[in-house]
Amino acid sequence: MMPQPLSAQELDQALSLYEVRELLGSDHISASYHAIQISLQRPVCLHVLSPTSGLNPASIQLYQQQLVSLSALNHPHLISVCDVGEESGYYYTATHLPAGKSLTHSLSRQRLSEKEIAPIMADICRGLQDAHTAGITHNALSPDCISLDSHLTPILSGFAPALSSLSLEERKQRDIASLGALFYQLLTGQDLPEENQDVEPSSFTQCDQRWDSIVKNCLPGGVFTNLSDIILSLEHLSIPTIGSSQHASGNKKALVIPTLIASGIIALVAFNFIERADKKIQSTSQPTNVITPLPATEESAPETSASQTPPPEISTPIIVENTPKEKLTPAPAIEEQIVESTTDPVTEKESISPPQPDTKIHEEETALAVEPKTSPTPEPISTPDVIYIPEAIDARTVKTLKKSIEVRGRFYYV
Repeated sequence: MMPQPLSAQELDQALSLYEVRELLGSDHISASYHAIQISLQRPVCLHVLSPTSGLNPASIQLYQQQLVSLSALNHPHLISVCDVGEESGYYYTATHLPAGKSLTHSLSRQRLSEKEIAPIMADICRGLQDAHTAGITHNALSPDCISLDSHLTPILSGFAPALSSLSLEERKQRDIASLGALFYQLLTGQDLPEENQDVEPSSFTQCDQRWDSIVKNCLPGGVFTNLSDIILSLEHLSIPTIGSSQHASGNKKALVIPTLIASGIIALVAFNFIERADKKIQSTSQPTNVITPLPATEESAPETSASQTPPPEISTPIIVENTPKEKLTPAPAIEEQIVESTTDPVTEKESISPPQPDTKIHEEETALAVEPKTSPTPEPISTPDVIYIPEAIDARTVKTLKKSIEVRGRFYYV
């Protein structure tokens, strides 16, 4: 039979540092009260050990040492300890007042889904893992020790004293076994059977079959020896597997074919769109054809770009070129015979030159004449004999061109 806890009025008269408002809950070891810390005027949760708990002084001392170590931890899923003390024979612990309602209250209204249970209990295990690392064990895990706020953020509280005769490893294994029982209770809404038989939650409710191995491995004789294994298993529950539950398996099989068809259509549309975009980019980025001129040589005419139109053919000034006698070849007979002059060179040049064109036309023709840069200027000959006509030009061509021809970029008058 659980002993009757002290009332709020009785405890308020016994404690001078706190103003006790109301009783929140109790068990066979301690009771919890809503109180106000007078020195700071802040609300706290006051945990008071029952005088009839039967704890020896060594267990009480170990409990208070663990609470002092817990106050040094700053974990978002562990309750914060404000004060530890003793007054009038009552050992008390003051913690922050948890926000929200306990997990027991939430279960009484609506059972949590397995998708909600996994992340909640993973956070609780992370906080308890930090406590185990600091040498602190909970010793009384239950839905009453877990509070949830509006965002389903869990806070673990209700740390209880343990038997001083147990080692730290034994107390850790008891916490792990309590987690297995808590998983079973959250999934099925029932307490774990005392004989630990038929502990598979999927036998009582439609849930992921991986919960069965998690519960079994937490209980005595299981493979879980630390909280890291439990956290990893809870994280894997977020990865769906085929056959995890009959209901989920049926839904997956029904959705496989439509999902594949939709994925194929989306991939085909995306491929066509990318292909068209690439073609458009290539057509816009391709440069227009540009005629590349051949490299200039000594015998080639001056280069002109493809975009420019060639200059119109115009008559050029008459140029008489003197060449040495040893390089002259006899000109073919044409209608107008060229008579070798024996007179003075100046008189001969004047006698064969045609009448001068109009001065205005001559200036325009001179301005438009293009003098090639690469053609070498022939050395002047002091005593010319005849007008030079290249061998490549025959008499018929000369007659056709009438009185001026162009050879290698230079104009000659016949």
